[in-house]
Amino acid sequence: MSGDVATLREVGPELAASLPHLWGRTFAEGSAAAVLSTPNSRCVTAIRDDKPVGFNLIRHTGPPHPLDGPASELKQIYVIADEFGAGTGHLLFDDAMDAIKAAGRDWVWLLVSDKNLRARAFYEKYGFTRIGTGGPIYVGRDTLPSSILARRI
Repeated sequence: MSGDVATLREVGPELAASLPHLWGRTFAEGSAAAVLSTPNSRCVTAIRDDKPVGFNLIRHTGPPHPLDGPASELKQIYVIADEFGAGTGHLLFDDAMDAIKAAGRDWVWLLVSDKNLRARAFYEKYGFTRIGTGGPIYVGRDTLPSSILARRI
């Protein structure tokens, strides 16, 4: 990894097939295109040395638990392991918060696996608190319990 900061680029469904090494860890290629085609969704990819190294995905939709204002879902932040500690996750997070704020939302919410302690710690550091129990998250053959976290923008 070079010392340069990753750059960000918005991604649409037409680019889903060109990012298989990134999407393949989280979505099937066809599923990635479907997710990116969903109305009120936005995805940004982090690029370092001309290679995608992470992404964020937001959906402007409210949570399953009521909040006192309009909300958007931070559907996912994903960063490849080589980027841990390089600031890429923070860059993607800040970009997502800016986009949610620009959309006129008061809240951001997300679903996180109760088993993903690294992700929970990341979000709690940014002021997210648990507002409820989420649905199951399926990873391969595993079914993981989850929580819904939220914070005011």
